[in-house]
Amino acid sequence: QEPACFLYTARFSKDPHNSLIAAGGSFASKEDGGEAKILQYGGPAATAPSKCLGTVVDYTCLSADFASTQTGLLALGGTDGRVRIMSLKPEGSRPATQGYGSFHSKLSGLGSHSSDHLEK
Repeated sequence: QEPACFLYTARFSKDPHNSLIAAGGSFASKEDGGEAKILQYGGPAATAPSKCLGTVVDYTCLSADFASTQTGLLALGGTDGRVRIMSLKPEGSRPATQGYGSFHSKLSGLGSHSSDHLEK
């Protein structure tokens, strides 16, 4: 798929089923930036459905790590020297919490796992 992307990080969540994957990198051309994706992992079977829950665009992501399952937090580190912290929660679980973003990144389509409350 174009444009080509260099993958710098991929990390499974720490829940018992490793149900999420955070992955990030940069595009081959500097003007295209990069992105980080949060994926729902369907399981080890080749036919298991997996899907993208959201994408942080215009952001070259170098590292990702999930906190404990109790907090539901994900940290993404990028080339701009900033760490983005996202709160990922199943729909209808706990009350919404605030995350931190910057005007450099836009978040798209997180479905049932949400970071819709990023401060700009």
